[in-house]
Amino acid sequence: MKYDWILDVISDLETFAAANDMPDLAAELGDLKLVAAADISSKEAQELNSDRASNIGRRPH
Repeated sequence: MKYDWILDVISDLETFAAANDMPDLAAELGDLKLVAAADISSKEAQELNSDRASNIGRRPH
């Protein structure tokens, strides 16, 4: 969730490109959103797994 702002920025750029007759750029930015979403998902999963691994063996309070 902390990386979702990147998707908002890319969406804003995509909207700008589409509104200013830059269809190729808008299409590339649309593809970039998919890449960014996949990378963000992977990064968040890594962070979650890292947090879980660091808590192994700890007793709950």
